[in-house]
Amino acid sequence: MPLAAAADCEERLVGGKAAKLAQLRRAGFPVPNGFCVTTRAYERFVTETGLAKVVADLAYRWFARNRVALGRLFGRACPDGSCAVIARRGE
Repeated sequence: MPLAAAADCEERLVGGKAAKLAQLRRAGFPVPNGFCVTTRAYERFVTETGLAKVVADLAYRWFARNRVALGRLFGRACPDGSCAVIARRGE
């Protein structure tokens, strides 16, 4: 859909970034015209092409490789342990 039309849509339909950019453009900020893919269309595409599983697998492997570093990073940010970093494979 044209970016300008996203200003009238709920964020859950077009995503937060598209909705905000459309609103900024409507308010006169210098945002180039463009288009956005609806959340529903994106989800359908990644499901039908198998891309959702590919992305989930890549994310899982990345988090698994980096969990110690992420744990240290979030451990400093949340010394009481309230920020848990959990990686699980999406099915």
